[in-house]
Amino acid sequence: MIFKDKKGGERGPVSLYWFLLWVIALGGISLIVFAFSSYTPDIRLQEAEILTQEILDCVTENGEIRDIWAQNIEEECGINLKKEGIYAYHLSLSIYNYESCSQGVCQDSGKEKELKIGDENLAALCSIKEAKGNVPQCHEEYSYVIQQGKPRFLGIKVAVS
Repeated sequence: MIFKDKKGGERGPVSLYWFLLWVIALGGISLIVFAFSSYTPDIRLQEAEILTQEILDCVTENGEIRDIWAQNIEEECGINLKKEGIYAYHLSLSIYNYESCSQGVCQDSGKEKELKIGDENLAALCSIKEAKGNVPQCHEEYSYVIQQGKPRFLGIKVAVS
């Protein structure tokens, strides 16, 4: 018989089974750790939504547009649209007359004022829906605002690379 007494003699096949059990368990744990550590979540869409809300809060006060169009919006709002000295975002602010918008969509013909900051190429790539890889994520929002006592719509479009 391969088994001996409890004093630490030869154990035979039981040692082999324990070894295989440990190899399988450690291999499975290593595989799970590798799978989770190599996954990088894509949070660019959420980042664009948050940036849109920050801009909206900055350029409006009690539903009325503040007059900061001539100033540097990045400094005024305390945002940084650059990463490592290169624009990683595109921000487009547009004021539309009230009649040119219906059901949350505004026509370009009703655009009264526009301000664009950042990389224009990011905004152009927003229309690509089926592309894979590093395509910018975009968020567009229209809000009802008042400008000098007149109703307007403020369109904010943010693209994040």
